[in-house]
Amino acid sequence: MKRKIKGWSKKLGFFVASYFVLGYLVAFFDGNCVPFHKMDDVHCDYYFRVAKYIPWGWTTRCLVQPPIMIAGNSRSTGWTANGRLGPKPIPEPGEWQLSVIQVKEGWPLYLPYFAVTFSGGMHFRIGTRWDDVDGYYVVASTSIKDMLADHATDKSLANNTTCR
Repeated sequence: MKRKIKGWSKKLGFFVASYFVLGYLVAFFDGNCVPFHKMDDVHCDYYFRVAKYIPWGWTTRCLVQPPIMIAGNSRSTGWTANGRLGPKPIPEPGEWQLSVIQVKEGWPLYLPYFAVTFSGGMHFRIGTRWDDVDGYYVVASTSIKDMLADHATDKSLANNTTCR
């Protein structure tokens, strides 16, 4: 019995890994859609120092909008250009979300996104992040930051065009 479970778990793990690799490959080769004001920028929002020099054009894609929240208590929503409503990418303090993003219209390929903002203001996210203002996605986004400290000191990385 244990051998059967172990065999099925390996097959399931291989299937899930293959599914996400295929989804990310399709997303990456679909072409980017960097907003004009971010054309020459690099990712100041990435947590790891070495990743802060990655150009936006390498990770920005136009995928199906909006994302679909499958779990969570996030109540904030944003509008797409075509009038659809979707979950805002950064939940309010004390809220979280697990969403999926369809890679291409009609295709059964979805990429994950998880975000949580703790009541103390610490924010964590990982996955394919939707920008509800400019209407693009950042594939493979990871961020850890203190949202309350950023707002109190007005040192939010979103308000700066250069990395520190």
